Amino acid sequence: VEEKIENIQQMMMKNEERMQKMEEREDRTEKKVGEIDNRLTVVEQDKGKGMIALEMDRDDFYLRFQNVEEEKGENFAEIMTIMLAEAMEIPKERMLDGIDEVFRVYTRYICCEPPRVLREWAAYKFFK
Repeated sequence: VEEKIENIQQMMMKNEERMQKMEEREDRTEKKVGEIDNRLTVVEQDKGKGMIALEMDRDDFYLRFQNVEEEKGENFAEIMTIMLAEAMEIPKERMLDGIDEVFRVYTRYICCEPPRVLREWAAYKFFK
């Protein structure tokens, strides 16, 4: 009987050790999940800030024309397209395509090319 009691006590101690190890693993796993959660939150915030910055750059690009009054919810591309198409005497669709293309080129190469190169490219593109 004493041997059985001793065996049961040993088994209980082993089970307690296993439980402690499992709790330690659970704690480590929870810490890792928390760290990953924090990193994901930071990445999402950076992504959101990046999207806002891109939208602001786009709006800034469109608002560089003087005497264009800004109204909330207004389509800047449409206003500029109409004004420039009339001034250059070209179809509105061609002007809109040109504005979009200049914007893409400008935002892609701004870090690498000096502004003079971009102005020359835009002038060549529209006045050829």
